Amino acid sequence: MDTIIVIDTVVVPEYTHDTTTLIEYHDSVTVINNERIKIKYFYDTLRETIHHEYTCYGDTVFSEKIIPYEKVVIQELTWWQKYGSTVMIGGFLLLFLLTLKKFSKLLL
Repeated sequence: MDTIIVIDTVVVPEYTHDTTTLIEYHDSVTVINNERIKIKYFYDTLRETIHHEYTCYGDTVFSEKIIPYEKVVIQELTWWQKYGSTVMIGGFLLLFLLTLKKFSKLLL
């Protein structure tokens, strides 16, 4: 049994989004940064709102699938496999003709 390896690639583009939320009280700036996403929260003291901003960095995901399959073996056909149907048809035709000849003698 052999296998086929299919490698599928998915590219995730970079995505940035921001929004604003009205709150009662908040006095800090929070930044979360790892290798996949960066998140910032800013407090605007004049408008008393929090500004949210996040960036999802682009990424490439590789998926590998292993698909097993049976190996193809090429075999030559035997004599019967090649000519068996012809022999059978010929035999039935010969039997039909002999039967037809016998009945035609009986009728005459």
